Amino acid sequence: MDLSIVIPVRNEESTLPELTSRLYAAVKEITNSYEIIFVTDENTDRTYDILLEISRINPKVKVIKLSRSRGQYIALYAGVENSCGDVVVTMDGDLQDSPEDIVKLYIQVKKGFAVACGVKEKKHASKIRGFFSKAFQKVWNFLSYEKIKLNTSIFRAMSKETVKEIIKYKEYDFSLSGVLALIGFSTIEVPVLSGRRKFGDTKYSYFDQINLALSFILSFSVKPIRILLFFGLSLTFMFFILLLYSLFYLNVTFIFMSFLLFLVSLILSGVGFIGEYIFKIYMQVKNRPLYTIEKLS
Repeated sequence: MDLSIVIPVRNEESTLPELTSRLYAAVKEITNSYEIIFVTDENTDRTYDILLEISRINPKVKVIKLSRSRGQYIALYAGVENSCGDVVVTMDGDLQDSPEDIVKLYIQVKKGFAVACGVKEKKHASKIRGFFSKAFQKVWNFLSYEKIKLNTSIFRAMSKETVKEIIKYKEYDFSLSGVLALIGFSTIEVPVLSGRRKFGDTKYSYFDQINLALSFILSFSVKPIRILLFFGLSLTFMFFILLLYSLFYLNVTFIFMSFLLFLVSLILSGVGFIGEYIFKIYMQVKNRPLYTIEKLS
């Protein structure tokens, strides 16, 4: 199969008719050998029923229903793992990613790039949400050894070889951007249009964004733990300086302060060391299922 398009959706019944019609038109310009994989889980509208109707009309449309909600990125992983295309495209299902731009990404992968990332020159998001997004990516790049580009999204195309490497990473808090950064395959940025959500509201609250950001940073970076460890060891060094000073001048106050500083440094150093071990153990646990498929249509 030439092309797979993976789209996680939830509560998008109003968006699906336009999305699918534009997808059919866009894919028609590329190839006739394709599949469109919709991944969904817990909906409060008719999204799943509509997807089943679409798949009955067009056998090239597949629907994966997960047994429970694990978030957009686990849904992406499920779709990518069950894809068959030589080129796999991932995108949002709310029309903020333009189906017409799929061909731009597809061409770059066919030229030999492992990954083609869609970069939006301007995102149609609130200033507050845009601030949180940029702040998260800058914090990520500071705390992580693996860098990610600003202003990218899940809209990207990947080669089959890249997909094979991605599904080896059984991260419980899966991040496509983080895993691709770890893999380090050849990547090109492709300017794409930024669409607007026409129906409904975003599924991510500010709390969800912050929680997602923390999960990604803690899952893909050991730097926060090492910063804490370094801080604890620094306090231990300061303790010995204060202790020598206190003994030399027989200052009771400084002796007490140095003892207190020593206790704090022991706690921070201990937490840092324990954190190092927990991080290494966590990263090596590979036997947990990331998702369970309830139905595959």
